[in-house]
Amino acid sequence: MVAFKKNAELMERAQAVIPGGMYGHQSVAKLSSSVPQFFAKADGAKLWDVDGNSYIDYLCGYGTNLLGIAISR
Repeated sequence: MVAFKKNAELMERAQAVIPGGMYGHQSVAKLSSSVPQFFAKADGAKLWDVDGNSYIDYLCGYGTNLLGIAISR
């Protein structure tokens, strides 16, 4: 089971600052709590959430758009 403790803490903080969330075509308001919304780093096609879970970026650059490219060799 994947843990999202830090993500949940950051979500609670964000809801206090922006109660209705952000408006736009990529609104995350309806996402399940099992979907991370806060990421810490990206490296090539992989990205990591704030809880240390790693993911493959299947959204064609979504991670690099947020975090930039940091290809380690």
